[in-house]
Amino acid sequence: MKKKNYLSIGIMSGTSLDGIDISLILSNGKDFFDPIESMYVKYSDSLKTRLSNFIGKFNVSNRFSSELISIQKEITEQYIKALCKFFINVDKIKVDIICLHGQTIYHEPTRKMSIQLCDADLIKKKFGIKTIYDFRQNDLKNGGQGAPLVPIFHALINKNFSLQGVNAYLNIGGVANVSIIANNKIIASFDTGPGMGILNEYIYSKKKVHYDKNGSFGLKGSVNYKKINKLLKDPFFRKKYPKSIDKNYFNKDSFKGLSFYDACATITEFTAECVKVGLLSANIKIDNIILMGGGLKNKFLIQVLKDKININIVNVNQLGLNGDFIESQAFAYLGIRKIRNLPITFPQTTGVKKSVTGGKVI
Repeated sequence: MKKKNYLSIGIMSGTSLDGIDISLILSNGKDFFDPIESMYVKYSDSLKTRLSNFIGKFNVSNRFSSELISIQKEITEQYIKALCKFFINVDKIKVDIICLHGQTIYHEPTRKMSIQLCDADLIKKKFGIKTIYDFRQNDLKNGGQGAPLVPIFHALINKNFSLQGVNAYLNIGGVANVSIIANNKIIASFDTGPGMGILNEYIYSKKKVHYDKNGSFGLKGSVNYKKINKLLKDPFFRKKYPKSIDKNYFNKDSFKGLSFYDACATITEFTAECVKVGLLSANIKIDNIILMGGGLKNKFLIQVLKDKININIVNVNQLGLNGDFIESQAFAYLGIRKIRNLPITFPQTTGVKKSVTGGKVI
């Protein structure tokens, strides 16, 4: 007999490659959601560097390589350590499911392929808890983009906010994506383009630090609009939504030849411009933008966005949720929906032919 409410753990690492987000929620997979506990655990510097290098040279024809197997083993070990740490504060016995997104290393919907690394069998064996993984494949199999998957969760939290009108939930992770919600219904969702991925990789390649704290590097530079205008001619921006993009579709190589600070400023401006272009292409009057994800920490980026977009911008933290853990909470919620055989993707979110559930259960 299926339960009404489930204690569900969502665990994932974003395309920014910074580390592991873990969240425990209580939810019925429909209209009730209670965030209980969340934790962030950094990747080791060696794994982060190894992952970045591997993804940069990844080739799908070599996707069963010994190096991939080795990296997955290392990722899984760090996930297990993170969960062990998490269970110090959480009663493991009461947890119903672990919802494992893993680490995305490749996403190409035209090939019906999206690869996330973490060994679900080892997670299940270690903790003895029902584990749900591989959330994207069923959507891809049914003609969808395989991303974004979080809009149904955005629709849930939207019900608890007092923001009137049409709300756009903008997640700025390694890639940026938006869910546009009116009257608590998802009317559109898509990736707008790069999030913090390009900037983080560029800064790490030059300074061996992982991100532009508060946007202080970008603030010191001058924007090269010629480079941005060239990039904006890319066919991705002419595609109609729903659409998704691989983190490496755009990369730091496009900003070669610029001084360090100018590159940081130009990458930040490009990221914000992609958001603006995406929102304009939706051709929907938006009343509020609710910001979440790692991009929240870049004050310069947020200011650039505010200057570009004449829409009320709200930090999700101001609404009582932690913007760092929306996605891990979302996957905990999606896992419950899988258990209850409820859809997680829809024609208006991924372009899937019909609404489908997603994930495999072990």
